Amino acid sequence: MTNQQVVEGFFSALNEGAIDKAFTAVSDDVKWWVPGALPFSGTKTKAGYLQIAGMIQQGFPQGLRFELHGVTVDGERIAVEAESRGEHRNGKSYNNHYHFLFVVRDGQIVAVKEYMDTQHLAALIS
Repeated sequence: MTNQQVVEGFFSALNEGAIDKAFTAVSDDVKWWVPGALPFSGTKTKAGYLQIAGMIQQGFPQGLRFELHGVTVDGERIAVEAESRGEHRNGKSYNNHYHFLFVVRDGQIVAVKEYMDTQHLAALIS
């Protein structure tokens, strides 16, 4: 499996609502970074980010879907432009845009930088 396939498979499993399946591709000691001053900003391990993924799943009972608009591969570095859509349990529609930078080694995601519109997310959960 190529590094690009690992990342695309991760998003495919997320879109199915299969969080556990998605995170089989994530290393236990991953460094997952999210910008801003949100409750889940900063650098997390797999266990820490799985907690966030669980909160996201609860917040979007009908699912949060990601559409990949572009993927660029440079060895172990996979850059992904993506867009998410979903309806939050509070009734608000959510549509955010992302740039992810994944590092994949030996079939495992070992690092992620997840850039997004943090103001849009803060408005959703406030």
